[in-house]
Amino acid sequence: MAYEKEKKDVLDLSNQNLKEVPKSILKNLKLRELNLSDNQLTALPDFITELKYLEVLHLRGNNFTSVPEFLLQFRYLKTLSLSENQLEIIPESFSALTNLKELGFGANPLVEFPQWLDKLYALRDLAIFSLKLKQVPEVVTRIKYLEVLSLDGNQLESLPANFANLRYLKELWAADNSFECLPENFGKLHQLEKINFGNGQLKYLPESFGELRRLEWLSVDGNNLQELPSTIGLLHSLTFLDLSYNKISSFPSSFFRLHRESLEIWFNGNLYTEETKVLLKNAFPGINEDELEEEDPESEEYKHLEDTFESPLNNSMASELGTAGSETNNGCSALALFIGGIILLGGIVLYTVVLRKKDPIIEAHNEAVEAYNEVVTSYEL
Repeated sequence: MAYEKEKKDVLDLSNQNLKEVPKSILKNLKLRELNLSDNQLTALPDFITELKYLEVLHLRGNNFTSVPEFLLQFRYLKTLSLSENQLEIIPESFSALTNLKELGFGANPLVEFPQWLDKLYALRDLAIFSLKLKQVPEVVTRIKYLEVLSLDGNQLESLPANFANLRYLKELWAADNSFECLPENFGKLHQLEKINFGNGQLKYLPESFGELRRLEWLSVDGNNLQELPSTIGLLHSLTFLDLSYNKISSFPSSFFRLHRESLEIWFNGNLYTEETKVLLKNAFPGINEDELEEEDPESEEYKHLEDTFESPLNNSMASELGTAGSETNNGCSALALFIGGIILLGGIVLYTVVLRKKDPIIEAHNEAVEAYNEVVTSYEL
């Protein structure tokens, strides 16, 4: 029987390799949240409609090829996750779920993007990642009160000028896309708090960027930025800024007016001039010298950093590096000891033959053998 994690009105059956939904879910007909993510489901049973108070339904990471129409009976449904399935169409009938606040259908092989999304008047969070979109569908810019939008992993070549219509947008996740610039009116999105443009093709940010006074979190790592807008210093709410792996050589003077005490910045892998390096060291006394050096993208060290650069060096890695350093030092000490032993052997022979003037063959042989044994023992240790 599947493992059921029940907490009041929440039932979590995710990651159970389920091929069918167990009827035991009806033990609590007042369930508010049901998580069936990451299983092997291809269909939902009709009896699920008995959960009349269901508000949250997670179906992400299964093998659904169509969306069950009877889900429309869940009139209290606020969250519906359909991402990472095999859906080709999201039926227009689902526009009747007017209480939906969160909807996700990313990473599906859609043949037609739903053009009725703006009819979901309560929608606040939309996840349409990895759909091979080359442009933002017009209907998305008409979702008036949208607050969170995930566009990651598409093939977007640009953001439309009317993107600024999403004036209530607080979070924009648009990493792994292809646009080189943003519309000049991008700064009209005054409510934005978090932006991720990582691993893209951005060449510059518009001057209107400084109007995003609520912006707290910004990642533009892995792009082609050569400079930052002169208005960057107006972003006084910033607490995180990732500028790593661009082509930045210098910063506008306003950059150094940011609240550096409360700001975490990632500088790695840019083309800083020597003058810029000096300015950064003065502005950020705790900066790591290595962060200011250009890194070769083809080097093994860089490839390793690509996998781990989002988190600081952990204890286990530090321990491994410490052990390796210790072994290197021990090897150097042993080599020095061995060389010292050879010199000692020469000194013994010289002392025996020249100074003591005893039988050179017998005396030198005996003492050399004894000294050699001591050196070998020490080297082995």
